[in-house]
Amino acid sequence: MRDRGLIESAMNRASATFDGQDLCSTVENKIAATTYGLVNNHGFIDGNKRIGVATMLLFVRLNGSQLQYSQDELVMS
Repeated sequence: MRDRGLIESAMNRASATFDGQDLCSTVENKIAATTYGLVNNHGFIDGNKRIGVATMLLFVRLNGSQLQYSQDELVMS
C-alpha cells in the first residue's frame, strides 16, 4: 500500500452525494466509480489496474450479475 487515503477515497467515491442526492444513482455507476478510483488514484505501489478489475468483478458478482469477457478484454496497457 502506498497511500491509504487514496484507497479509502476510491472506495468511498460510490457513496458521494451532492445536495442530498447520490452522484452514482445505480449499482453499475457505483461499481464503475469505485473501479475508476482504484485504477486512477494509484493508492497501491503496484497492481492498481489488477486490483481495480478484480474489485469490479467481485462487486458485479456480489450484486447478482455476471460479465462475459475474455482474458484479452481484461488486459489493459
